[in-house]
Amino acid sequence: MTAQPIVRGSDMTSQPGANPPDAGQWLLDAFLRMETPPGLRAELIEGEIVVSPIGSLSNDGQWLLDEFLRLEIPEGFRAELLDKEIIVSPPPSGRHERAISAIITQVIRRSAVDMSVSGNRGLLLPGEQGTDVRHVIPDAVFAPEELDVFNTDSSWMEPDGVALVVEVTSQRPRDDRLLKHRAYARAEVPLYLLVDRDTETAHLYSEPNPNTETYTQTASAPFGSPLPFPAPFSFTLDTSRFD
Repeated sequence: MTAQPIVRGSDMTSQPGANPPDAGQWLLDAFLRMETPPGLRAELIEGEIVVSPIGSLSNDGQWLLDEFLRLEIPEGFRAELLDKEIIVSPPPSGRHERAISAIITQVIRRSAVDMSVSGNRGLLLPGEQGTDVRHVIPDAVFAPEELDVFNTDSSWMEPDGVALVVEVTSQRPRDDRLLKHRAYARAEVPLYLLVDRDTETAHLYSEPNPNTETYTQTASAPFGSPLPFPAPFSFTLDTSRFD
């Protein structure tokens, strides 16, 4: 049986069920503390808070963007605006961060071109057919150090100069496999590394086609197998610490 989401809107009262484990209770408490603006509905689904517009407002991209920018997010969480939904994610697990750490360490030590890295960096990406800008926060963003693209006071930036974005799957892997894949391809981010912990496979997508919203080349490696990176990185990634 599929568990029913807990739903909270501006005109609703949540009815939490039995007490979840500590991590789940923390997420539930944050969910109940969130101030949802009128016209939005918040749901607790698969370990994330999903905020979506109600009724006809779902077609108003600017209204949803304005509400996204005004939304009060619980401390320690991150929010992304992706395909007409606001996704609020809790802090990641230790294994998730272990994989990110392994990638960052190797890129910094072994990349042929010196790279700068930013975790939880907000990117402004084009929506479908160039409309409704997406606000996406990759697990890691790499750019050549000489470009100094992170030298800004703004929380959000265009992806110009970004060489690689990284996502490690967590509560909603579909977002990383499909929605973010399309968003990064539309923005012509040169390389997208997806560490899929469910399938225990790392995928490196390259040669984005913004018209088809996909990457035309894919290199995949089961965890523990090497994954070659093209220029400007030009090294082979060790995936043995991704499990």
